Amino acid sequence: MLVLPLLSCAGHAPPPLAAGPIATLADTRADQVVSQGDITYALGHDLTILRGDVVITRVPADCPAPCPATLWTSAASIPALDGDGQWIVATRFDGTLWRVRIDGTLEPIGARFGLADEAVRAVAGAGTTIAVLLDRAVLVTTDGIHVTRYVLATPRDRLAVARDRVALAGARGVEVWDLAANQRSTFAVAGARPGFLDADAKGARLVVVSPRGVWLERAGELQPLAVANVGAIAIAGAKLWLEVGKRLYLAGEQRGVVGTTVATAAGEPMFGTPNGDVWVGASGLRRYSLDARGRDPAWDARVQPIFARVCAHCHLPGGDAGVDLSTPASWAGEHDELVRRVLVTRTMPPAGTVLDGADRSALAAYLHAPP
Repeated sequence: MLVLPLLSCAGHAPPPLAAGPIATLADTRADQVVSQGDITYALGHDLTILRGDVVITRVPADCPAPCPATLWTSAASIPALDGDGQWIVATRFDGTLWRVRIDGTLEPIGARFGLADEAVRAVAGAGTTIAVLLDRAVLVTTDGIHVTRYVLATPRDRLAVARDRVALAGARGVEVWDLAANQRSTFAVAGARPGFLDADAKGARLVVVSPRGVWLERAGELQPLAVANVGAIAIAGAKLWLEVGKRLYLAGEQRGVVGTTVATAAGEPMFGTPNGDVWVGASGLRRYSLDARGRDPAWDARVQPIFARVCAHCHLPGGDAGVDLSTPASWAGEHDELVRRVLVTRTMPPAGTVLDGADRSALAAYLHAPP
């Protein structure tokens, strides 16, 4: 049964949020889906790679016979280990760690973490933090060069990463490591799956899901959400999508848990994207956006890839800059200031962050101003 908070004045649950499909891949099955700017990687027995909503690469994944039903066990977008951009990395059923290139080719990268024959259980990354989970250890780097190995007294089976934070789940609950403060916290939630909202932001918040419910971190404590019987969740940037029965819901700070107009087949896997969308599907993939009618294709094509690469580390909701620039609406609201600082004075992005001439021209074209 789903429990929703009641509105104090009307005594009724809020109306469902409008959400609609913006892409359908009927013939694509994925174990993992991960996005990087406007590129989406769907990893299954085929490697399907999209730019926007158009398939640009589809190749069969190399898999020895008999190939298991689930080929990929985790995937993440991480800072490139050669210092150039971002990489898509993934772990397979056989404990190997790979970089997935945009043409669908695979590069083994276990040796970059000092691994030989050790099996990798999961990989995760956010900001400059990367973690690799082994059977009895976790490897952590915050610069892509220096790797620290932490030995685990007991095995952990799930991993999540935020900026300067690592969450590990095991039989006794979830342990969260604050790497910057050198502190550890434990939350006694059995059978838990951890994740982070706004994982790339300084104010990332822990989410814990178990068969008993869903908890969200507030002021260093876990607070339960008013929802039960959650079949699946997907963290999509600052949004938390929930599948309850045969419908998708969104959990938010202000409105509680609110239904959407999206129906599902129940029990379908879900994968979030950094811009707040969600991919749903077992035998086929469908991408949903909160109010697809309000999307701006020009922003998606011209701005969003640059934002994800250059701006997201400061300008996501709750980011260091204090100004959210993660949506077309936010760009419209800050239009004049963006023109002034990005194109005229060129004081943004700040020193140390590269915005090349092609990127600046693309932003100028979107803002209808000279570069």
